[in-house]
Amino acid sequence: MVALSDRRTHDVSRVSISNGSNNLSICIPLIASLSLARILVVIPVLHLFIATWSTLSFTLTRMPGIARVLHRWARVFFPLIVMWLGYRILKGSGASSLLQSAA
Repeated sequence: MVALSDRRTHDVSRVSISNGSNNLSICIPLIASLSLARILVVIPVLHLFIATWSTLSFTLTRMPGIARVLHRWARVFFPLIVMWLGYRILKGSGASSLLQSAA
């Protein structure tokens, strides 16, 4: 029960929920537009990427030098990186031109 009252637990929960909703908003339309054969390829690849990123994140945060840099600068750079990724996804999918034509 101590972990539930820890502020860091709530921070991680908020990030996980927001990231999960972001992933759902991208993955559901992607998977809905694919054939069954492509779905059978895409889903294992997505799981492989998640496992790779999780392992890499865990490994990097256990290195003292990198952990210090991440602790100091993550709050500055992480939102910028997420916004850049969102922009690239919108631009690459053609959704940005669709939004411009609707306005």
